[in-house]
Amino acid sequence: MQIRLLVLDIDGTLLDPSGLLTEPTVAAVRAAVAAGCIVTLATGRRFRTARPIADALGLELPILVQNGALIKDSLTGEVLYHRHLACAGAALAVEYLWQAGEQPIVYENAFLGEGVYTGPVERDGPINGPYFARNGDYRRCSTLQELLPTKPPLEVSAVDDAARLAALAPGLVHPGFRVITTTYSSGAGFLEVLDAQCSKAEALHELARRFDVPMAQTMAIGDNLNDLELLAAAGIGVAMGNARPEVQVVADEVTASNAEDGVAQAIRRHVLGPRVAALPGILSAD
Repeated sequence: MQIRLLVLDIDGTLLDPSGLLTEPTVAAVRAAVAAGCIVTLATGRRFRTARPIADALGLELPILVQNGALIKDSLTGEVLYHRHLACAGAALAVEYLWQAGEQPIVYENAFLGEGVYTGPVERDGPINGPYFARNGDYRRCSTLQELLPTKPPLEVSAVDDAARLAALAPGLVHPGFRVITTTYSSGAGFLEVLDAQCSKAEALHELARRFDVPMAQTMAIGDNLNDLELLAAAGIGVAMGNARPEVQVVADEVTASNAEDGVAQAIRRHVLGPRVAALPGILSAD
């Protein structure tokens, strides 16, 4: 089976443990593109932080961001697909997090821009404070009422101690919600509230439809819980060697870790290998 569409997670997958793109990984991705494979990104990142990765890889096509809530053209920034969170549901999530003592984060409607809103600095803590400092485009709202969205946002989130956010997550059970919690090695956590139908897998289906690629000819590589459905939906789902055990279980196979260029190895095996007869020498591109 020839893989025609390849989607790659970024953090913990494409990037090495230092958060960098390695030469073998970049070479493998570019060789896949040269061989005729459509290669794109499927990430929890916002468009503004995913786009530089696409640029570094030489990708000029739609990318899947914010866990599938949005597909935007990497060149023009045009919105091609979206799954916004209903205002009423977003308000419930914001109020719940506010009352729990968290600092809610609201991501603006994609047709309005890439604004990100959060509460007053007095609500910041030792974990989310440095996070906001690293992401200086956050716009402060002084009251809860100011923070409630008037247009459907892409998502509502919070950054804090991972155990605390995991304990709060059950209180966000709602038919209109999809809640994702991510834990980092530092003990910090990220909680995201998205539309119930939002996932990287649904966005992959949309992208495959746009490019007229059967799902059987797609491949996805990822490492975290937000990649579970993505790997299950793709024709070939590949988990990184550093992926969480739950992710490795649902994958069709496990490649090497992101410290060992696992993405490059998987691309050589499933994308470049079947094409080597037609394009001699391509496996030596990295």
